[in-house]
Amino acid sequence: MAPETVDHKEKVDIDVEDVDKGAVPADTNSVTKPAGLADLDGIQRSWSLRTLVVIWTFALLLSFSTNLNNQTSASFTSYATSDFASASLLGTITVVQAVASSVALQPLARLADVYGRFEMFLFSVMLITIGEIMTASSKTVSVYAGAQVFWAFGYIGISLMLQILAGDSSDMYNRAIFSAIPLAPSIITCWIAGPVAAGILKSTWRWGFGMFAVMIPALSLPLLMSLYINKRKGTQLRKAEGTYVPVNHVQNFLQLDPLGLLLLAAGLSLLLIPISLASSNTSTWKEGHTIAELVVGGVCLLALPLWETKFARWPVFPKTIFNNRTVVFGLLAMVVNYAGLYLLQSYLLYYEMVAADLSVNAATNLYMLIPFGGSLGQFLSGFVVKYLKRYKWVVVSGYAMIVLGMGLSYKYIDAHGHMAPLVVAQLIAGLGAGVIATTQFGIQASVSQAGECLKALLSNNPVPEE
Repeated sequence: MAPETVDHKEKVDIDVEDVDKGAVPADTNSVTKPAGLADLDGIQRSWSLRTLVVIWTFALLLSFSTNLNNQTSASFTSYATSDFASASLLGTITVVQAVASSVALQPLARLADVYGRFEMFLFSVMLITIGEIMTASSKTVSVYAGAQVFWAFGYIGISLMLQILAGDSSDMYNRAIFSAIPLAPSIITCWIAGPVAAGILKSTWRWGFGMFAVMIPALSLPLLMSLYINKRKGTQLRKAEGTYVPVNHVQNFLQLDPLGLLLLAAGLSLLLIPISLASSNTSTWKEGHTIAELVVGGVCLLALPLWETKFARWPVFPKTIFNNRTVVFGLLAMVVNYAGLYLLQSYLLYYEMVAADLSVNAATNLYMLIPFGGSLGQFLSGFVVKYLKRYKWVVVSGYAMIVLGMGLSYKYIDAHGHMAPLVVAQLIAGLGAGVIATTQFGIQASVSQAGECLKALLSNNPVPEE
């Protein structure tokens, strides 16, 4: 039986006291439903249990491979830049990659809504494969840096599509569980990434990227084939019903809201890159290009809400979404969660190696406790939400756990004689971070399919990883 599209009644029944009773209407500012969402209606009706088993089996394998790729790549980057005699550029490459990952979120999610799930999955796999091939074969640091941008876009695209797939293939009662499934492989990969990287480095760092250039496309092929077959079935079903509309490429392009995406991407890039790079060299703040980038970036971000609310026909951020208190407070909750975790975790690995005299392996294992606990906490909280059919107090309990975990971590941060309490504290904080990720469930219950872009942004991994 194909999963049913969640209707308004189901959203309200899930948690009457927490979800606004007026779900955000679909496409209030548009005349025509985005082609990707129109295709999705037919795809969902053509799904069978066997199809979903195949899709999710290979989705988990793909998630396992991309997680392992992400967690091992940091180990290879320093060796690569050393080979190019450009170790000083390591920080710059890391910053550019991080900014590219942040900027890619909204455009890629928007592409999935407008052009379709299969198309976006295929595009993301192509990007990450190109990035891996370029990285493995790079002869100069400039080629290596450019490859990292391709890789970042592809990795973020696959991560987003797995989260969107979780939403598409589940009803609201099971949404919290399905959203945690793509994160499940990181429970394993966070512990094997170190030994795998060490084994590969005995040969050459290039194999660390080259093997994923083969592994990721191979594992994604069955998943892509299943999505394509069901897309064809859905199209045939809609043609038989007389609801099929031929693709209008001009309209699809306009539905992307290209100016809105450009303002968003330019604003974030021109602000985040100079701020990140200038933080390590205070004299950079006085340079003309830094000032110009900050001014232009700020103007772009200020112009974005004006364009979105006054002129955009298909806005990236429909204002009706931000009139919903569940969405607004959910966003604030996630921001607080990110800020708290990164303030603690950014220096934990290096602090424990220096102040507590831990080995690299021991410090890395300690650092990995929060990603491990986060994946486990989100998965377990999904079951709690499913059976309690309430999520507010689940999220509140997550904040209680993370406050307790972070407080104990600061208390026992000097691991001399306090290793066991510090390990427990990190596990508690990680579990709390995973539970807090259930916030996305309440947001998804408050928006329609037209809010898939926002859902995807909030479904990203809520805990830091190496």
